[in-house]
Amino acid sequence: MVMKKIILSLIFLVYCSVLYSQNYYSEKGSIDRINMDFTLKYINNNKNALIPVFKDNEIKDKKSLFLAGMFSAIIPGSGEFYTENYWQSVLFIGIEAASWIVNIKYNKKGDDQTTFYQNYANEHWSVVRYANWIERNLDKIVPDQTNVEKCRVLFQSLYKPGNKPWEQINWDKLNEIERIIGSGGGKGQAFSHTLPYYGEQQYFELIGKYPQFSQGWDDSDQNNNGDFYDRVTNNFKYYSSERGKANDYYNIASTFASIIVVNHIVSAIDAVLMAHFYNKAHLNVSYNGNVLPNGKISIHPNLHLSINF
Repeated sequence: MVMKKIILSLIFLVYCSVLYSQNYYSEKGSIDRINMDFTLKYINNNKNALIPVFKDNEIKDKKSLFLAGMFSAIIPGSGEFYTENYWQSVLFIGIEAASWIVNIKYNKKGDDQTTFYQNYANEHWSVVRYANWIERNLDKIVPDQTNVEKCRVLFQSLYKPGNKPWEQINWDKLNEIERIIGSGGGKGQAFSHTLPYYGEQQYFELIGKYPQFSQGWDDSDQNNNGDFYDRVTNNFKYYSSERGKANDYYNIASTFASIIVVNHIVSAIDAVLMAHFYNKAHLNVSYNGNVLPNGKISIHPNLHLSINF
C-alpha cells in the first residue's frame, strides 16, 4: 500500500513536470518574440539583395533522448539538468539523496537492534533449559506411551559436552524428539515447529514467536504442569517486541530502497520527455514584402516560435 502511494506520487510529479515544461517553453517563445533584437535593411528595387539581419535565442543544438534517459537512469536529476530543466533536476536529486540517507540510517538501526536482541537471547534463552523441560514433562505433553519411550531413548544421547548451551545439544536428536511430540497429539498441544540450528535467522525468530519455546527463557516456571501455551514469560514478550523493532527498521529501509529504484525509473522517463519537448521547440522566420509608391520594397519580418507536442 505504501509503495502504491509512492509510485502514484512520482507519476504525479512527472505529470507536473510535463505541464511545467510546456509553460516554460511557451513563455520562452513569448519573450523571444517581444525581445527579438533585429534590424532590416531596405534596399532599392533595382538591386536583388534583401538582407535581414537579426539576433535571436533560437535553439541550435538538439538534446539526445537516449543520453537524457541514460543520465537520469544512472543519477536521477542529471538528465533533467542536461535538458536545462533545473528545478526538476534539483527535485529528483533531492529525493535520491534523502532516500539513500534514510535507507542507510535504518539499515544501521536494524543491524544494531538485531545485535541487541540476539545478544539478549544468548544471555536469557537456553536450548538446554528447553530440552530439560521437555524431558521432565514428557508424560504430560505426550499421551502415547510408545512415543514417550521413543523420546526417552533419544534423550539418553541428547546431551554432550560444550561451553555454550547450543554446543551441549545434539540438534538432530532434539529435532527428532520435537517431531515425535508434534505427531503425537500432545493433549492438543503438539509441537508445531522444530528448532532451527543455532545462529540461523529462523532460530532467533522462533524462540520469541511460538509459545512452544517459551520454557527456554530464564524466567520460565520449570515446574509447571506442561501447559506451556498459557505460560508465556515476560522475557519472551520483551524479546519478541525488541525483535519486532529490528524488523520495523528494516522495513523502513526497504521502503526507501524501493523509492530509490522508482526515482531512477521516473527520472529517466521524465528526462526523455523533457528532451523531447526541448527538441520540438523551434523558430520560423518568414517575410512579407510590399512595393512602396517611391519604388522601394518594404520587408516585414514575421518571427514565430513553434512548440509541437
